[in-house]
Amino acid sequence: MHRRPLDQFVFAISPVYLSAVEDDILAGIPALRNADQQLKIATSQAYNGALRRWVTCSHAGMLEMLNTNFTALNISLAGMLIDKIVATDSGPGNFQGEQMHV
Repeated sequence: MHRRPLDQFVFAISPVYLSAVEDDILAGIPALRNADQQLKIATSQAYNGALRRWVTCSHAGMLEMLNTNFTALNISLAGMLIDKIVATDSGPGNFQGEQMHV
């Protein structure tokens, strides 16, 4: 995040692994221009830590909407978050030449 402060960051991650890397992500957030727009995290409802503000929790009710199964639920949710970012960033005259890290 410090090296790419204008990029978008999307994580599809288990709550256990998210807890393990939480401090690293928190350390990178101040480098981002607008973390609320640039950071998205897809995980299950079991996570309730310091990154909660940027987390979208997956749940069984999303299976049909995302046309997926439990194995791929977080990755499918992350894909939906990416689609929303791309739709927002690619509006007329709104391309900023930024990369997206998944």
